[in-house]
Amino acid sequence: MTRTLATVVTCLLGLGCSTPSCPEGQTAGADGACVADTDDTDGTVDSGDTDVPVPTRRSLVRLEWDIDVLPTDNVVELTCDGQAVFAPVSTFTVYRTYSEENELPAGQSCVVRISDRRGGQLAGGRAIVCSQEVLTWEPRRGKVFESEPFDTYGCVPGCADPVAENYDATTNLDDGSCIYVRGCTNPEAENFDPLATKDDGSCDLGGFGLVEVVLQTDDHPEDNAIRVMCNGSQALRVDGADEGWLKNAIVRLPITLDAGLTCEVVLEERVGDKGPGGRVVVCGEEAASWLELTGDGRDVEVAVATFDVVACSGCTDPTSPAYDPEAVVEDGSCGLP
Repeated sequence: MTRTLATVVTCLLGLGCSTPSCPEGQTAGADGACVADTDDTDGTVDSGDTDVPVPTRRSLVRLEWDIDVLPTDNVVELTCDGQAVFAPVSTFTVYRTYSEENELPAGQSCVVRISDRRGGQLAGGRAIVCSQEVLTWEPRRGKVFESEPFDTYGCVPGCADPVAENYDATTNLDDGSCIYVRGCTNPEAENFDPLATKDDGSCDLGGFGLVEVVLQTDDHPEDNAIRVMCNGSQALRVDGADEGWLKNAIVRLPITLDAGLTCEVVLEERVGDKGPGGRVVVCGEEAASWLELTGDGRDVEVAVATFDVVACSGCTDPTSPAYDPEAVVEDGSCGLP
């Protein structure tokens, strides 16, 4: 049975899960089975000077697979100890990553199988046990791909990020409890913080850049929308229906952004017939491009391009002593002494 990560972590921690009554001298384990009591009443193993958390007998397995093109006949299957765990069939959209997460007993041997009855494109992907990637495979053409087996093991919830303040080397399932020193982690920024362990998007690289998203619309641009997301925040969203985009036309969307941001262009296609091709120009130079997407009748929301914003701001007035011939965007510095 599939559970959310929060539910599984709660159960693995022993919080909020109903347990059956057990005979005297036995306790319900994480998998619900009654087991003999041990001397480790605090749930740890004494290892010299420190207590090491005891791994549970339950494992969390997540598969991720990347659909590129020709997804119609793909079947993705996970089998553990000879038993089918799941097999989602023919519900995939082009250019999208899918995932499936399951709680399983530890100590099982699992195999991923991807098939296509027509011998088309088989999705690439990865298998993750607890929070650790244990298997990857590349996309390929053919009728069947079967992975090497991988084993499940008990999960130990905690902070699994080595850069966090409360990193726990004994954990293998990140439960969202990590604590960071947030700030600018880019050494080239004016406000670089050498103590910061998690970038908060505040880096100041001394200016801003002019970004232009250029679209080649399809036959039905009223079904399209474009978003620009930078460091997790929305910098721009334009809807073709609201703007009255014409079909098979060039649309230019200029925006000024702080230098140092990492951004992505996200295409929204509500009908799934097609999606516009396009490119991104940063400070006059092409930074990314993508081809027109061909849909399959389903809604699509997919990142089509990623780019970094560089600085090209300064004084653009040739009569000013502060004139910068390389500046593309005026930053108000022309009148400064």
